[in-house]
Amino acid sequence: MRRLVARIGELAPSPAPLLVMGPSGAGRGVVARAIHAASGLPGGFVPVRGGARDVAAVLFGRGFPRRRGLAELADRGTLYVADVDQLPREVQGALVELVETGRCWRVGGAAYGVDARLIVSSRHDLRALAAANRFEPELAALLDLAPLRVPPLAERAPDIGPLAQAILAEVATRHGVPTPRPTTELLSRLVAASWPGETRGLTNALERAVLNAPAGTYVLSAEDVFPPPQIVEVPVEVRVEVPVEVPVEVPVRVEVPVEVRVEVPVEVPVEVRVEVPVPVEVRVEVPVPVEVRVPAPTPPRQPTLFPIDAPPLPERLDDAMRACIAQALTAASGRVYGPGGAADRLGLAPSTLQSKMIKLGVSKDAFT
Repeated sequence: MRRLVARIGELAPSPAPLLVMGPSGAGRGVVARAIHAASGLPGGFVPVRGGARDVAAVLFGRGFPRRRGLAELADRGTLYVADVDQLPREVQGALVELVETGRCWRVGGAAYGVDARLIVSSRHDLRALAAANRFEPELAALLDLAPLRVPPLAERAPDIGPLAQAILAEVATRHGVPTPRPTTELLSRLVAASWPGETRGLTNALERAVLNAPAGTYVLSAEDVFPPPQIVEVPVEVRVEVPVEVPVEVPVRVEVPVEVRVEVPVEVPVEVRVEVPVPVEVRVEVPVPVEVRVPAPTPPRQPTLFPIDAPPLPERLDDAMRACIAQALTAASGRVYGPGGAADRLGLAPSTLQSKMIKLGVSKDAFT
């Protein structure tokens, strides 16, 4: 802690930008305020969080409607940006220009000059973030000139007692009550306790104890800050359902429709008449005396080649030839000569066919 206080005294007069590193709740903002207080700057201490909504307009203002930004309000003083690694990259680049040129631009407006010292804080290694392309390298280089590390409470146990007394004095003044004195047991418990929230968690515990203490309390004990767990009796109704199988006979009447068929063998004379529409051929053979007369045999007839009353053979041949010629002439449309003619169809010479036509009295004109 002494080394940290010495470093604050060394860095306070310098106008160079400053990086305060440490875990959340370790008191980075307190260190930044101490540096501003020791710097002697006439302007004020203006804080802003890097994760704020619309942080560009919050930092640099707007052109229309015109609104001043926190950077302009920090003129001739200190602009403190907590968690600078949460700023958008374009805003990180604007901070580089603010440090190097002293100018910044309103969102949607014109540029203006600002003379303010820049102090930022982060719980991450900005050089590692810049190497991973997650932080503006130029801004990381500017802030790496004189980084200031705030160690966690676990590394500065001897400072917890004086820090607790300073916190009690500040809390009492803020709430308008007498400053209580911590007991030796309380200081021992504060040193031995674990503080995940660092200085913020220690401050919340002490402020809660001051607000809950009776009026006019001048001594703060360990029980005020670390109250024992309270046991509260709460009536609870407990119902336990245990499945138990108990044999119970219960008369149950159930109506079920039942179809009953009873077959009784009874001998009854029954006449069954079956009519089947089936065509039936019935043959009845009746022995009837028949007189059969057998005619006397006739001598067999001698077979002849032609019927007795048939015309002479030459006439039959002429009729057959005449029919063939007529059929050929019909197919050839009365034409005798040429391919497909009647002579060609009959396989005869045309002159032979004409001779036969004259002999048989066949004229081709009848077929044209």
